[in-house]
Amino acid sequence: MVGLFVLNLLFFWPVFSGQSFLWNDFPERVYPTRLFASVELAEGRFPFWNPYLFGGIPFFAMIDNAVLYPPNWFLIPWVNEQQLSYLLVEWLTLLHVPLLGIGMYLLCRRFGLRKTGAFVAGTVWMFSGPIVHHVFHGEMLHTMAWLPFILFLFVPALEHGKTHLAIAAGVLWGLAILAGHPQIFLYIACVMGLYMLFRFADTVKSSGLCRDTLRLPVLTTLTFATGVGLAAAALLPAVELSGYSFRQFEWTETTSHAYSLHPRQIVTFVMPGFFGQSLASGSDYWGPDAEYFGHYWETFVYMGILPVFLAVVGGIFYRNRYSLFLVVLALLCFCLSFGDRFPLFPLLKALLPGFDLFRAHARLSMIMAFAVAALAGFGIEALRRDNLGTVRQMLKGPLNGLAALSGILTFLALVRPDGFTGWLAGNSEHLEKARDALTTQGFRALTITALSGAVLFLGYIGKTRARHMLPTLALSVIGVDLSMAGRHVNFSSDDIEFYYPTEPVVTALREQQQWDGTRASLHSGGFGLIRRNGGTVFRIETLEGAMSALRLAHTTPPAPWDRMTALMNVSLYMKLLDIEIAKLEANPDRLPRAFVVHDYVVAPTDSAVAQYLSAPHFDYRTTATLDRDASFEPATQPSAQPTAPKTHVGADASPVSNMETRMLSETIEIRRDGPGRLTLSVELDQPRLVVLSEVYYPAWRAYLNGVETPVYRAYGTLRAIAAEAGNHRIVFEYDSASCFYGAIVSTTTAIALLLAGFLYFRRSQQGT
Repeated sequence: MVGLFVLNLLFFWPVFSGQSFLWNDFPERVYPTRLFASVELAEGRFPFWNPYLFGGIPFFAMIDNAVLYPPNWFLIPWVNEQQLSYLLVEWLTLLHVPLLGIGMYLLCRRFGLRKTGAFVAGTVWMFSGPIVHHVFHGEMLHTMAWLPFILFLFVPALEHGKTHLAIAAGVLWGLAILAGHPQIFLYIACVMGLYMLFRFADTVKSSGLCRDTLRLPVLTTLTFATGVGLAAAALLPAVELSGYSFRQFEWTETTSHAYSLHPRQIVTFVMPGFFGQSLASGSDYWGPDAEYFGHYWETFVYMGILPVFLAVVGGIFYRNRYSLFLVVLALLCFCLSFGDRFPLFPLLKALLPGFDLFRAHARLSMIMAFAVAALAGFGIEALRRDNLGTVRQMLKGPLNGLAALSGILTFLALVRPDGFTGWLAGNSEHLEKARDALTTQGFRALTITALSGAVLFLGYIGKTRARHMLPTLALSVIGVDLSMAGRHVNFSSDDIEFYYPTEPVVTALREQQQWDGTRASLHSGGFGLIRRNGGTVFRIETLEGAMSALRLAHTTPPAPWDRMTALMNVSLYMKLLDIEIAKLEANPDRLPRAFVVHDYVVAPTDSAVAQYLSAPHFDYRTTATLDRDASFEPATQPSAQPTAPKTHVGADASPVSNMETRMLSETIEIRRDGPGRLTLSVELDQPRLVVLSEVYYPAWRAYLNGVETPVYRAYGTLRAIAAEAGNHRIVFEYDSASCFYGAIVSTTTAIALLLAGFLYFRRSQQGT
């Protein structure tokens, strides 16, 4: 297993040594979330809410932020002055790569393989294209790393009816859930369910519907219940958020089918670079669905030529109770990777509710690579364990297949038949690119095929020394092949300073917001003064943020730009003067962070809110839209004057706006006690609505003079409460019932598991 760590170190040495850096989602999304969570926890605050993106969004409830994933906690001690080393965050993810290999090694040993075959299987999966091309998607890799460990416990739990192993598998599945990628931990659950069906069918065939048969679904349910119970603290808030998320309101069939394999991409199983590449240095990808950014790495399915042929040997000749399961798993994932282009997908979508909530079904190729890697280990084992006659019989088919593949590749590279080339090109515009690719990629594939054939031919010769060298030679060919195919996709010369340079404008914005407590809009027309998640890194409150399927669907009022920025307390916004020239302009119309209105209209739907806010005669400064009736009577004759109150700053508070407007006798003082708590001291001359320019979310509760009071959705997005005349202390506090009940369930599950573990240990000691 040490060898797997060494191989990982060599493969990613440019990143480990700081010569290159992970790019794509890693600096744009992974690093900012790790930074924010680590800083908040290091300073003694739980990161329920992130005020720096989209005007404020739930942070903990976004399960992909993985706040409760234990390995992420190792970053907390390294926080220094609200900064965190980018290299440390990279190392944390890269150390999950050998975790995949170690898990595969242990699982294959459980399957009966010797060390050599298990090592080959671990190496193939670690460095297979689908894994390597998702390294910069941190949560995806972290979640997938636990699959082999889960099966390592789950398989014997079903085989031997061991309750404690089923529970232990559930604990690891709970850890995979906390790692933060719902699509992957759902796929892992499907793999467990598929294996249970295999065991169920096998047991029924041999013993009928007996006690052992009925125990299988019970143990599987116990595994699922354990995982869900442990992870409930993260799952329940995520379920609550899903009802208000972007995915709930804007998810379509077209969206869910994006990033699936196209039939033309079958050629990339042999020629991985046929349609070009998308690298940090630029993209020349021209294949199917090129309009989708990231289609290249989302659909990169290359697992090597030799591993596939070894998998064929393993699947056919190493027959045990696991090989058939792995073959079916690989074929099923292959078919489903095409999404709705394969007829089986709608059937599975009907059988498994929620399966269609995810896009990028080509990610199933990660599990396909898992099955192929294990079968490749079986293949190596079969070639080493059997007698020469049997081995030669095994290798006839693969050697003939490699010879046929070599002939086909040679023909395609030299002749480049018009019909096949035209089909691969998709249209006449790409015909010449397809012809060139058939030549360059064809000869590359031909070289790897020849090397693979030479390795297998050594096994066919049958000399003892040659057979002993077979795993080493196979690993050499596989290493060269997979390294050439995918190693470079992760490397970028741009360090974190490239993405988040500390420029004077950033320092000035941060200082201004510390003084006046306003927001900024720093993007326009596809350009930005900082990265979309830069607000989190620099701790600047912005209206923008990077897209996430779990972010809130509504974070700004559905109003014209000037009204929206006024309501969102935007004091500065970016104005694009030219492609490379922009400036920050002051927003003279912005309202304070907290203001008072006299009147309201009920607008329960987004369209109704938009209709009011778009109407020129509607005075949004004196009249609010609410999602339901408030608990006070509005004025019968609305004032025509702006009613933003005088706003003061408490001595221990973060300052807020003191914008001068024509006032009534109303004042507000604001104190922010971290992202999850805000206190207002309000003086009103008559019943009013107090509107807080903070994004509405059901987990926010308001307390008026210590008594909970309803929070209304104002202007479709903001928070508001009704208050009578007089002096009031209003506290807005993030207090999620789903977080509370989830924590109770997780704590109860953990205590029950500890108690059960203690009793099991004590019982085993007594038995000894």
